[in-house]
Amino acid sequence: MGQGSSTEADASPGENAAVKITPALGEKIALDYQNQELNKAWKGVQVSILERRNRREQAMSAALAEQRRANEEQKQIMAARHQRLDDSIHDLNQEFSARLAEIESGTSVLTDDLFDLAQKKQTLPCLGPRAHWLDCHKKYAIDSRPCDAYLETLEKCVTEAIVKNVS
Repeated sequence: MGQGSSTEADASPGENAAVKITPALGEKIALDYQNQELNKAWKGVQVSILERRNRREQAMSAALAEQRRANEEQKQIMAARHQRLDDSIHDLNQEFSARLAEIESGTSVLTDDLFDLAQKKQTLPCLGPRAHWLDCHKKYAIDSRPCDAYLETLEKCVTEAIVKNVS
């Protein structure tokens, strides 16, 4: 289009002026027309390509927005789950601490009882005579007369222990 066409006309007065186009110029005009049509077709192709691309981008954008929303929901669910787990851990730690205190208290009481028992065991008087008399009594369960000497020794020991404790 931007090309000017040269026309040759007979400038005779009174004659019909006919436009004569040279073959080269005719080819140029035909090519120019074809180029215009190709450009129109190409622009149509470009527009359809861009429209398809825009639709794909919109679809991808919508999918990404949906994925983002789903991820946000999942994040909230996980945050709630983690909070419940943290609360459970805290409760279990408190329960563990309470039970540990109970165990330590019980251990302390048992240690004191064992210490007291050990002290009492050491201070139990007449263990030897008691053991001898029990052995003899088991041996002679029906007639315990052979154990009378052990019994007298035990009685004497117990009497001495009572006198010691009273004084």
